[in-house]
This record gives sequence, structure tokens and C-alpha cells, in this order.
Amino acid sequence: VKEIVPEYLFDEQQIAARTLKYEETLAEIAYGVDPTWGDFDKALYLHDYFVRNYTYDYTYTIRDASSFFEQKTGVCQAYMLAFIAAGNAIGLEVLPVTSSEMLHAWNLVRVDGEWYHADLTWDDSSVNPAEISYLYFLRSDNGLAGADADAENPHRKWSAPKAASDTKYDAAVYHGSRAAIAKQGGTYYCVISEESTSGWNRRHGAIYGGTDAAEMTMVTPIGGEWKQDSSTYYTACFSGLCVYEGKLIYNTPNSVRMYDPASGADTLLGLFTASR
Repeated sequence: VKEIVPEYLFDEQQIAARTLKYEETLAEIAYGVDPTWGDFDKALYLHDYFVRNYTYDYTYTIRDASSFFEQKTGVCQAYMLAFIAAGNAIGLEVLPVTSSEMLHAWNLVRVDGEWYHADLTWDDSSVNPAEISYLYFLRSDNGLAGADADAENPHRKWSAPKAASDTKYDAAVYHGSRAAIAKQGGTYYCVISEESTSGWNRRHGAIYGGTDAAEMTMVTPIGGEWKQDSSTYYTACFSGLCVYEGKLIYNTPNSVRMYDPASGADTLLGLFTASR
């Protein structure tokens, strides 16, 4: 190579405007961080922020963090770069991971001194915007490889600047949650599909909780089965979850309920009828 001639996509004024938008977005993200949070809460916050507010770019054209922030969409490289920028803004160490064989990119994030994989792009792949996935949130090298080993395009042959050898979160139940993890005080809660004890081979739901997100245990079951039609059922629990004044608000197929972890009381708040 004897000569490189760059072609600029934006003029000086446009660059200034985009730089301002970029810095404003990072400031907005950082504003939502409690200064008392530890690394796990910061990583969880960024994971949920991007999965909830951004979408994958199926035109496959938006690859940089600046355009990602501006248009709220991008490919895996944009997610990866945005996570690094946002991590730096809130004091979290985040590094890039790439796989040429997968044509994919994601991140390593340092939590309490240990490195873990976090693939925000694939956790944001649901067609239902109300759902949120944690399947690829805080995995070791072996945990990531095993998370989707049977998939058509599993995580494999990646290049990373650090090894992720700590397995603390690999067996965490939150990896199976479809609703956002909620936190009240020092306790984390999530919704998980549970194997039914009946002979129908169906699933019921349960709320899990714990002061350590890696070691949640069942708090209360969620009764009912979500019907697909008059004779068949979905094999999962579709419940939202939030915390209000120390109480857990969740839903069954036909009701909204409130559970009090302190007393064990479960209260019906209202009934509803789903319509197609």
C-alpha cells in the first residue's frame, strides 16, 4: 500500500452535531446509574438498557456506535462498540470479542474482578419486544460454548483479549428468564418456566429470588397455563414482573396478582380476558 485517501462521510458541522449527540446519549445512560451500584448491577443495567431500547438492523448497514445511538438500531458490531462506550462512561471495563467463523461480535465485561461474556445482540433477538433474554448474560468461555451448542450457528472460535474462566453465573436460573430481572433492596427476582408436576408434560411458572443473582431459589409458583387455543398450551410461562413497595407484581394467564415475600400473602389485584 503506497497511498490511502480517506473519504469523509460528514462535513465539519455534521461531525460536531453527531459528536454532541454521542456525548449526550452517554450522559443520559450514565444518569440512570446509582453511584452505589456494584459491577453486576452496572452490567445488568446496560444489558437491559440496550435490549429494551434498541433493535437489530436488518439492513446490515449500521455498524458504528454513533449511528447506533442516533437511530436506535445496528448490527452486532454496533452493539459491541456501544457497550464498550457506555461501560467506560459508568466505570465498567468492557472489551470486544469477535468470531470470523460466526460473522459475529459481542463483549467481555469485568464483574468483581472476573471476565464474563455478554452478547447483547443475541439477547435482543426476540420478535416480541416485551420479552427480554439473559441467555448470553455473564457466561464463562465454557458456559458460552454450552449455552447454544445445539444451535445452527453456535458461539465458537472467537478471538478475545482475555480468558473468561470464572463459572459463577453459568448455572444461574436467570438465564432462562423472559421477563426483566427486578430488584428490591438487595434482592433480585426473575420469572422462570417450571416443569409441571402433572402428567400432561406442561410447564408452569415460578418467581425466583435471592440476594446473589447467581443463586436464586424459588419464591412462589405462578399458577395457570397459557392457552394457544382451546386444546393446546404454550410450553412456557409468560409473566411480567415488577416490584412495588416491596411486593412482587406479576400475572397469570387471566389475572394480575401481588405477592408479599415478607408474609407469603398472595393477593388478587384484578382479572382480565385476553383477546386475539
